[in-house]
Amino acid sequence: MISIIIASKNQKDLERCKQSIKQTIGVPYEVIVTENADGAVGLAEVYNRNAKKAKYNFLLFLHEDTEFKTNNWGVMLVNLLRKDDVGVIGIAGSTYMAANGSWISPKVPFIKGRIVHACERDNTKEQVELFSEEEGNFEVVVLDGVFLAAKKSIVEEIPFDEETFTKFHFYDIDFSLRVARKYKVMVTTDILLKHYSGGGYDEQWWFFRERFLRKHKEMLPFTKGKEVPDWKRQVRWKVKYL
Repeated sequence: MISIIIASKNQKDLERCKQSIKQTIGVPYEVIVTENADGAVGLAEVYNRNAKKAKYNFLLFLHEDTEFKTNNWGVMLVNLLRKDDVGVIGIAGSTYMAANGSWISPKVPFIKGRIVHACERDNTKEQVELFSEEEGNFEVVVLDGVFLAAKKSIVEEIPFDEETFTKFHFYDIDFSLRVARKYKVMVTTDILLKHYSGGGYDEQWWFFRERFLRKHKEMLPFTKGKEVPDWKRQVRWKVKYL
């Protein structure tokens, strides 16, 4: 019922991810893997190509360095994706896409979701980044690419931009932002995922940020709500230690 699409760079991460899926998903599924250890192919291209190969109508684009903490998450995901007005679902995103190109910069209460990382103080423990303390499903306008779920028809209508975003940054922000103009883009807190890397702002990130800003300069900042951030009084999200 769910086709899970992964670009793989590390066999150990991939096997851990696949085992986690098997133990927790709760619905029929397939995993489509593209070996991409040298990073020669961008995620947008990998995702578009494998979306066409998928045998199921519900697609999940997933980073391999992840592990599911929620049982039967596939049932929850399918129930959300079946709604006609829902375009994309993620586990972290923002209701306000700032003109600076960073989805996380508006901070609380604009960012939504939660995700598990290794504890900053002790790597043998875990911490939950509570982007929003409230639980449930929230409409946003952009999503982080660690977990992106959509109907196959959505990706056919609004494919990832593989010409502009040829590596591993901003393919997710661009895709979810374009979908948000026509459909609901949602964050759910019902699916808890551990991500074994926290990301970063390398030279490549800044390069594709400029591409993203040039592409969307006429529509940024973008929100469907009425609130806008007070950049002088920002509130950082909370962390809960497990």
